[in-house]
Amino acid sequence: IAGMAVLGREAGVPVAVATGSAVVLQVISIGTGALVVALTGSQSLEARNPGTQAALGGLVAVAIVSLMVVLWPAPLNWILRRLGGELDIKAPAWRPVAVGVMVNALAWVLYGLALYWLAHGVFADVRLTLPQAIGAFTASYLAGFLMLLAPGGFGVRESVFIFLTQSVLGLGPAAALAIVSRIAMTVADLLAAAPFVMIRRKPGVAT
Repeated sequence: IAGMAVLGREAGVPVAVATGSAVVLQVISIGTGALVVALTGSQSLEARNPGTQAALGGLVAVAIVSLMVVLWPAPLNWILRRLGGELDIKAPAWRPVAVGVMVNALAWVLYGLALYWLAHGVFADVRLTLPQAIGAFTASYLAGFLMLLAPGGFGVRESVFIFLTQSVLGLGPAAALAIVSRIAMTVADLLAAAPFVMIRRKPGVAT
């Protein structure tokens, strides 16, 4: 969030706007991710850890309430005025928020599809289904994201992924797939960012 605020300021976007957008994006990402897990892998998680479905429902509820506050900020502004604040939060257009929700949900599904293809490409015989791949990837990613003390969710994401897939893949293959997936995502992130880093380094080029 801090990084997005800094980059936004360099691009001429006010810090408050860039920070608010980053926060809303994270809320949408967590909420849609929890919903995707609930639709694809909650039964398996609930069987192993009773209470998981309630936790997922809580995440979705928090995300919905947070978006309602963003889309209808009048109560929050009233509270801020009561506290002596002068910040007046403006409601964003609902269409960009709706697009953000749909795109984030689609992103989780595509991440799971990529994992499914990766698993079937790495192993000759694998029983991992597409819903299992989507649920395992999303749940492990969310666990790593919400564990703030683990940079990039390192270790947490892999542990949760192994926990969720070892009954289907076996302990060794699940661990191997977790490592390969981490490497593949890191390489993909670097390749996606590289062109924009090069553009930013060129003198006189505005980004």
